[in-house]
Amino acid sequence: MRATINVAFSRDEPIDQRALRVVSSKNDWYLVARLAKIVHHSRTSVVLLRYIFQAASLSAASQIQTASFIKSIPLGHMSQEGMLQMANVLMTKTSNLTPRQREIYEFVKDNIMNRGYGPTVREIGDEFGIKSPNGVMCHLKALEKKGLITREPNLSRAIQLSDKPQRKTAVDLRGQFGQGGKLKENKDNEQIDFMDLLGSGDHFCYRVADDSMTDESILKGDFLLCRMQQFYRDGDRVIAVLDNKETHYKRFFQDGNRIRLESISGPKKAVFTNDLKILGMVIGVVRKI
Repeated sequence: MRATINVAFSRDEPIDQRALRVVSSKNDWYLVARLAKIVHHSRTSVVLLRYIFQAASLSAASQIQTASFIKSIPLGHMSQEGMLQMANVLMTKTSNLTPRQREIYEFVKDNIMNRGYGPTVREIGDEFGIKSPNGVMCHLKALEKKGLITREPNLSRAIQLSDKPQRKTAVDLRGQFGQGGKLKENKDNEQIDFMDLLGSGDHFCYRVADDSMTDESILKGDFLLCRMQQFYRDGDRVIAVLDNKETHYKRFFQDGNRIRLESISGPKKAVFTNDLKILGMVIGVVRKI
């Protein structure tokens, strides 16, 4: 079933009323009610949904998935104009797709929304009965040329959507204080952008599974934010796997022909080894309170 949402609203209409005016069938009322509930009845969100649905002619199931994806976007950090611009870009890009290209694009997008990563060439071939990998690649190259996806060479799951909403990562620096001390307010309108703290490189994280690192002031459920490095310097905090079985969060040191791993919290018994795999350098700890 194909269902297109048509929403009309007055700019002066109170948002709490949110009169969603659907000019289609009764079935659309049910669908819009579900969509509006998913996106918390945000008027801006519903307008964005309308633009995307009209652009891509999504099925009812895909509309529900798209609404769930939009729910995850921090809409408060995006202007209505910015959201409509993003939708208009999508509408322009999808208007010249062939039916098969549109189906493959929908399949790729649904996989990314539901699983967090794109399908492989083989999965796309199996889904649409395309036996030749070259046949799948021709469609992917067409989608890439039209600016809808990007691909990384030599990686099996390297398909990403080109259009990703920009999230606000900078926050106001209000001031600083010490425990029991006087608050020193910051009046310079300074902002800290935490994405800048990451720098360049390949970033990832690990969740702490238990309370075994409380001596390092790291608690169960914390996230260790990491960056992949080609080389490590003495004193770097790393996550390392010893003897292919034990995982440790330690300080790295090159000690002659061996690697020395020391505790983060202070001088304790060091571990000397050559049989280790370093998963990455820890650059920060994230804790949700």
